[in-house]
Amino acid sequence: GHPEAEVRATAFKSMLRYRFRAFARGVLQTAEVQRLEGLIFGAIQPQPKHGYLRVRVINGEVTQPEARPNREGKNDPCGQEKGTLVLDDSAEVPDPEKDTLAELVKNLLWLTFHLGGIGQGARRPCYSRKNCEQPPLWRGSDF
Repeated sequence: GHPEAEVRATAFKSMLRYRFRAFARGVLQTAEVQRLEGLIFGAIQPQPKHGYLRVRVINGEVTQPEARPNREGKNDPCGQEKGTLVLDDSAEVPDPEKDTLAELVKNLLWLTFHLGGIGQGARRPCYSRKNCEQPPLWRGSDF
């Protein structure tokens, strides 16, 4: 009956994909970025494929519920969750490319952790929403 906020593996993978696309487009042609993005993160077209990177969150649990979505929740603490993020390469990764993939993912994770995290407000972290009637009054996340 009451939805509970949670961090999902899809959120991590989507943010890694976003960071990859944003930075790769600065140095590679669009067609090459699309090809690599599909190879690494999976794609629907031209043929559905899972991609080289597998992302899982295990033992995830909410340790602090989100603020109440009304005026009374204005001073409630932010929601928190703990768990283990597991990043694996799939069986599709050729052996010579495993180290390259690991290095890329390590750098994308660093960017993600330092440029706004994941979830609500990740692309515009820590901006004020004081003109908003409902919490959170600040958006973003940290790790």
